Order: sequence, then structure tokens, then C-alpha cells
Amino acid sequence: MAVRIQMRRGTTSDWNTADPILNEGEIGYNSTVGAFKVGDGSTIWSELDYYQTAASITPQEISAIALSEKGAANGVADLDGDKNVITASKVVFEGATADAYETYIQLGAEPAVADTTFTLPTTSGTIALTSDLSAYALLTGATFSGAITINGDLTVTGTTTTIDTQNLQVEDKNIILGYGSTSDAAVDGGGITLTGDTNKTFTWVDATDAWTSSEHMNLVTGKSYKINNTAITAALPSLTWGDVKNGKSGLTIS
Repeated sequence: MAVRIQMRRGTTSDWNTADPILNEGEIGYNSTVGAFKVGDGSTIWSELDYYQTAASITPQEISAIALSEKGAANGVADLDGDKNVITASKVVFEGATADAYETYIQLGAEPAVADTTFTLPTTSGTIALTSDLSAYALLTGATFSGAITINGDLTVTGTTTTIDTQNLQVEDKNIILGYGSTSDAAVDGGGITLTGDTNKTFTWVDATDAWTSSEHMNLVTGKSYKINNTAITAALPSLTWGDVKNGKSGLTIS
């Protein structure tokens, strides 16, 4: 005589309605999802786990996971209607060793208090950390506002450098023009230009081997022009007009 063994069984609705406590070792089969639970003699049906491998879970069986397990510790991730992962914490990628060497992805506060969008490019590449960018700066077409401090040397390569400011303060006491030139001819016309109704220039003219000013030079009282540390006025002869005699005055040079 053949012996038939049948496990306690029912649909999802049947089990959820009864929500019984299975005896220790007693098997309860859910015919709706095709999975079973094993009782422990104290836990109600809805709090027992189904016995099946992760690979065997089908889309239909997802509904059999207790709501309390979704998004819970050691539970399963919860998806909203748009198939977005719902989590109040962060996404963790397990490392080579369990509970060690994890990689975390977290946006903003935990949990988030506002919508945040994290967009990745459609091309392959590597996401760099802030610490990786300490030696680099993407400045193409960049505009900065506020005070900027550069701790180190600044090299600008181009044809024109424009400084739009009212005052230019330079701590260095020596300004080098024409740096890198190897001949006087190469720096011909170099100097300083002040724009106005007309340009006021102080430039080097190689043809005359001299600095040339386009404007007058006017010294304030107490100052003098010097040649080889001698004031020009001291080196000139003294010019004296003599007394007027017979309607004429003599010029004496001494």
C-alpha cells in the first residue's frame, strides 16, 4: 500500500488570514508562490522566512516577502512604482571580506531631507575623489567670483593678459619686462604705455640705444636730474647778466 504524505498547505490569502503558529519542524506550503516555511513552535506564519535560494526567487514570489522585511536590516531592498531603490541610509558594496572593505554611496544627509539627483555621464570613465583633484583644476572658460588665493607660482601662457582692477599692488621690487629676450633689438619698443586722449609712452628705442619719453619730464621742487650721480644744474656753467651799460647788457659765463 502506497503511503502519501501531504504538507499543510494553502494560498497566500489563506495563510495571511489564519497567520498560524506552526509546530517546531512543521512545514507549511504556500501554493500561490510555490514556497514553504518551517515552523519553530513560537513564531507566527507572517514572521517566518520562506526556504528557497536567491536564484529561485521569481517576480511573482517577491510579493510573498513580508513588508517588514523590505528596507529592514538584513532584509531586502524596497522598490517604488518607478523601480527606484528606496533606502533611508546608503548603498553598500560588500568587499572581499564579509563586513569589511565595503564601498559606500551616500548622497547628502542620512537620511536625505530633500530630493538629490546624482547624474553619471554616458561615457566610460573613472570618478575621481576630491583628494585626487588637489593637483588639478579645470579652468577652461571658468569664471570665479570673490577673493582667490594662489599659494605657489602662477604661470600664464597666451598673447594678452587683461587685469580689470582699479589698483595693482605688486610686492616684488623689481619688474622684469621682455623676459627671455636675448638682444636689444628683440625688446625694441618695450616699455610702459599710459592711455588717455593720446598714448603716453616710456619706451626703449633700439635705434638710438636709449629710453625715450613721449612727454615732458617735470621735477618737483628739491629734486634734480643727475648724470653719474652729479646734478645736471651743478655741472652746467653759471650764466650771469651784467649791468646795463649804454643800453646794452653783457652775458657772463663762468
